[in-house]
Amino acid sequence: SNYKTVECRQWQNGSCPRGDACTYKHSPRDVAGVMSMMENLMMEDNTDEADPVKRCSAAMGRQNVPATIQQTMLAQMAIGNIDLENIEEGDGDKTVVRKVVEEATTRTKAKRIALVEALRRSQQVLLCFLVDTTGSMHFHMKAVKDNINNIVDSLKEAGCMIVGVGFVGYKDFTDREKQFDVLPFTTNLNKFSSFVDDIEARGGGDIAENVLGGLELALYKLKWKSKKYKGCTKVIYHTADAPPHNPKYHEGTREGYDNFSEYEHIPSSEDMFAKMKRNGILYNFGRINDECDKMINVFSDKAHYGKPITMLDAKDARKIADSVTSSVMESVSIQSDKANHKGTDGDVPKRLRPYAIDRLSVVDPRSEWTRCSSTKLDFPQNISFLKQWIALNTRLQKYSIRVAPRPFAEGSERIAFRGELKQRDGEEPVVLKEFKTMSKEESLDESRYMAAMELQIIAKYFTVLFNKRLAELARPLTSYHLSFLLVKLVRFDHPGSPPRYMFMEKELQGMDEVVRYTNNYSFVRRATAEDDDEFQERVELASAFSHFTYVESEEYLLVCDLEGIVSSRSAKGKTLLFTDPAIHCPSHLRFGDTNIGKEGVDAFFKTHKCNMFCKALGLNRH
Repeated sequence: SNYKTVECRQWQNGSCPRGDACTYKHSPRDVAGVMSMMENLMMEDNTDEADPVKRCSAAMGRQNVPATIQQTMLAQMAIGNIDLENIEEGDGDKTVVRKVVEEATTRTKAKRIALVEALRRSQQVLLCFLVDTTGSMHFHMKAVKDNINNIVDSLKEAGCMIVGVGFVGYKDFTDREKQFDVLPFTTNLNKFSSFVDDIEARGGGDIAENVLGGLELALYKLKWKSKKYKGCTKVIYHTADAPPHNPKYHEGTREGYDNFSEYEHIPSSEDMFAKMKRNGILYNFGRINDECDKMINVFSDKAHYGKPITMLDAKDARKIADSVTSSVMESVSIQSDKANHKGTDGDVPKRLRPYAIDRLSVVDPRSEWTRCSSTKLDFPQNISFLKQWIALNTRLQKYSIRVAPRPFAEGSERIAFRGELKQRDGEEPVVLKEFKTMSKEESLDESRYMAAMELQIIAKYFTVLFNKRLAELARPLTSYHLSFLLVKLVRFDHPGSPPRYMFMEKELQGMDEVVRYTNNYSFVRRATAEDDDEFQERVELASAFSHFTYVESEEYLLVCDLEGIVSSRSAKGKTLLFTDPAIHCPSHLRFGDTNIGKEGVDAFFKTHKCNMFCKALGLNRH
């Protein structure tokens, strides 16, 4: 009854000012945060179970390892963080559990180091301006030159750093030797400004320009593949008011629109976009008018970029800095996702689930309904429940569901299928998601999905506390309500085959696009003129929420990597609805591979600036 369950914040492996008089728990901290909790519970007991997974599971059960820790360890086995080959035949239960924890701790340390480096690199930006430099583009060229310092400063505030900026200007075939202007990547902004200032905006011949010639130079002349740029966010920001030659790229029919129908001696646009993908370069377009719309539609097809190209408003040259900044921040968000996926892979071989994205794949109304079971987690009762690894209560339900044959979308970790949930009054559209990579052992699938669902429900629990605290303020500060998508785990049973697990969420229809406000490192989205009037308020709410979770949990965890949409369908009004967060927990090995512990917490507070929500809630500066 008098067991000390809450860890002392001042205890550091043998040192505490209050000594034995301290009312808090003193225990050496291992990365897993597990052995110290279990040491007094475990006793050696041999097991003759042959299957290593079942043997580990049985050993943890017999040694009274808390269910949440068991689930975490099994999830670590599922993704290959624990090598079961080092468990020997004569090992007893206590030895088996110790080896499992030590293996998970060692591998997690290595993967955290790799992920931190990958995230840090993803916030370093290599930026190439690809610009039409004919006469009509004078003011846009001047805006690029005049605003390069503002662009760099804005990105720095967002936690990003420019590691190289280059420029490729192009005119038309008739301009001969003065057709192109190329500046290799440099960090000298004065050199960049002087170079652009020296370019004369003139020429052009007919209306169409040598766009593909400029794109070729941007891809083949600039040193994108230099080792020092490995893992960086690489961006081509292209702005123009005229399309390439060849009617394939434009709708121009009037006389003199396009006097050159073919390109010679340069790679095809398909080949150039294939090179862009191989080099990990992201392409964004600053739209000035509608002349290039067909070009962008062609560039977006499967044979080129393979997805819709981000178009930003560049009509007003005075807004070019905001256009470029938005372009780069969106690109950093994409690269951050890639870093999380690649950085957590480590040296463990992955089995990729076979799939092909079909954006038009829908549920066949003639298909049979599948009866399946679902699991939903309750909120933790309080913060102490989290710290003591007390398992969350589960609620089981039965559903009839139909799933589309192919996924319609993908993220860095999961693929998404459209589905239908049978209700009394009809069918409810839902989205079902499964991991891209298959578990090392199929029997571990459930633990892997449950661990991920626990993360989401804990994050949602903190939004309830956050909303309540905001509502208690004497003066309302916002009309927004924060929440996370409610996720359920669905199990499909098929005779003779292992069960199939999928997350189920409500389908979000008619909503705004998904926006990443923060990542799980130091990136914080900044509002620009591209954004609506309330965007900065949402950024500050997201950032303050992360700060709140760290204070409210008594510095045990920090919820971050916040991306989501604005929904007005809730009875509570406007809702900032997040999905797929990360949770940093410095003390314990839990919350998945995106938990980078103290490094993640420190990185967040490095760029976080306390705003009116932080101050109103009395959150301490860190």
